[in-house]
Amino acid sequence: MGQITLDAVNVLKASEYKIKELKEINTYQNMDVHEGFLVRFTAESTSDGSVMEAETLVKPRGLWSTTGMPPRTISLAVGTEYDPKEILFKNRIGVMGHTSDPVVLVQAGKNEQRVLFDVAFFNPAGDIATVEQLPLEAGKPYPDETVQPTLPKPLMPGKWTVAMVERGFDDALFTQEFLVLPIVQESGMQGEYPAVPKDWVLSDLHRHLVAPNLKAQAEANNRKYGAELFAWAKQLAGEFYTVRKSCISSGTEIGELWWPVCQETTWSSLSSDPKSEVGDVNPATGRIIG
Repeated sequence: MGQITLDAVNVLKASEYKIKELKEINTYQNMDVHEGFLVRFTAESTSDGSVMEAETLVKPRGLWSTTGMPPRTISLAVGTEYDPKEILFKNRIGVMGHTSDPVVLVQAGKNEQRVLFDVAFFNPAGDIATVEQLPLEAGKPYPDETVQPTLPKPLMPGKWTVAMVERGFDDALFTQEFLVLPIVQESGMQGEYPAVPKDWVLSDLHRHLVAPNLKAQAEANNRKYGAELFAWAKQLAGEFYTVRKSCISSGTEIGELWWPVCQETTWSSLSSDPKSEVGDVNPATGRIIG
């Protein structure tokens, strides 16, 4: 599923702590609404070596993109491990790596006429990695159309863009970004990536989406290693994920942060569950008391 790199300064808000070990990731739903993911980890003080355990509620940013021109509205999302029966991505945290197989899920309203879309995948260098066609027939809605591209592997790390362009309306773009995290390693560069076929040229898409310096920046990112590579991975994670809440479960106090105790925090995976508590048994009736 890949690895999310959490910035210790942003999560802990105390530069003297650094992430030591990722313990567990749980999905968190409140009243059947998906609120994010609970990331439990240990952190070590760089001053005295003490270790504390904490949990953070992390939520992905902008997994869906919705736009359109009345009466038609189109929504699209990018993910992996798509389940057509449930119409959702089982990889709900949205982490992708260099071997992932992205799938585009398109939800469209009722069309009055047949519509043909070009679905283009732009890599972080601004090159078109592939173009797929998505036809939507007239007269009925399509709640779960999918596009499963064959992308050259390994995937270049960084921000990718999916663009849907209706045939005949080159400036009517529906776009969504998704993140491919780099391989964080202590030494060595990311490696070589497959060349993009030159026969896929959509000048109108490039005019709208591709900044002039993307290719140079992607090449510079590909040369990063060690601390510089780690810092870039943290920056990317910060753009696609947001830290909502944090609590502490054990270990050193954080002082001025005043983090709540996880065992007493309703959203934490370590909080008590009243439904699972069993009271005493009435010896006369055999029924549970309380």
